[in-house]
Amino acid sequence: MKRSIWIHTGLLFVLLGAAWKAATPTDDIEASSGGVVLLDLQHDSLKGLVFDSQKQRLSLDINALDKERFYTWASLTTRKEITRPPPTEATQLESFPGSGEQADSELETVTEETEHHFKGGKSLDDLLAKLTPFSAKRLIAQNPDTEALGKWGLVEDTQSLVIETATGSHSYVLGGKTFRTKDRYVLDESDQSVYLVDRKTFGVLTRSYRSLEDKGLLGAKESAISEIQVKGGEKSIALTHHNRADRQSHKWMLKSGKGNAESLVDWSKKLMRLLAKSYVQPEDVPTGLQSVLELSGESDNGDFSMTLSKGTDPTGDIRWYAQSTHTRKLVLLDGEQAAALAADFEGLVD
Repeated sequence: MKRSIWIHTGLLFVLLGAAWKAATPTDDIEASSGGVVLLDLQHDSLKGLVFDSQKQRLSLDINALDKERFYTWASLTTRKEITRPPPTEATQLESFPGSGEQADSELETVTEETEHHFKGGKSLDDLLAKLTPFSAKRLIAQNPDTEALGKWGLVEDTQSLVIETATGSHSYVLGGKTFRTKDRYVLDESDQSVYLVDRKTFGVLTRSYRSLEDKGLLGAKESAISEIQVKGGEKSIALTHHNRADRQSHKWMLKSGKGNAESLVDWSKKLMRLLAKSYVQPEDVPTGLQSVLELSGESDNGDFSMTLSKGTDPTGDIRWYAQSTHTRKLVLLDGEQAAALAADFEGLVD
């Protein structure tokens, strides 16, 4: 009796396992092994990228500084479904609100879109590094039928990726994920080939704009900066960075050799390490912008400059801003930090 039970139990597990395997996409499928390049790209040939999904659309304008360095301008549109009264009936519904099923029938579901424009940070730089070249783990199939595409999540609820290069556009469909590794099935629309691409390649595309923005103001590490000059009103200071290649013995020194050197060096480091809160959007541009501090300097990447200002935002509040050769556009600062730096400069510099 016990033997019969064990046999039937074993058969049941075999059948369940076979059914699960047939219904679940896995990475144990027949395919060509080894890495394969979908698109052979270099940084200086990459011009743009557009990722589109149900929830958001990310557009990148890629600008090459040289063959190894580039920066990106990003536009992120987030989509959210909301339920509201139809605009033409808003006044009527407010004056004579419905109830029950009647009220529900008078509501409509619309997609609300919010746009943010900003300079891309390290996470987007890492994405572009993964796309130069754009590689897959392996080729899955060429010209598969609709049933196979559906199995790999390439028919419904898909995402699209368009890569703009110096020679033209290249379009891809991003589908489902494998069960164990979570790698993505990708359809190359140019020849209808399906590939398996590492899961880490596309993760950044669905992040919020706050995690994609470049928060840096100078675009250079402290060790790469050789000298700086700071001016505020009629006062100014200049510092040089000695032994900067040696992290143990490097030292900032005042060029004049006068003044409260230690306090000014500490203050200057705080200024150089200041970060942006966010990029100023077109509808939030301040008025009455006044320059308070001006920073300039030299680094391994060339000369740089930055201006700290304060102005009035559209709501009437006084806020602090910065714009530099690195940010290229106006960014919002932490008000307390910026105000403290400006006040300390006045007190430290004779």
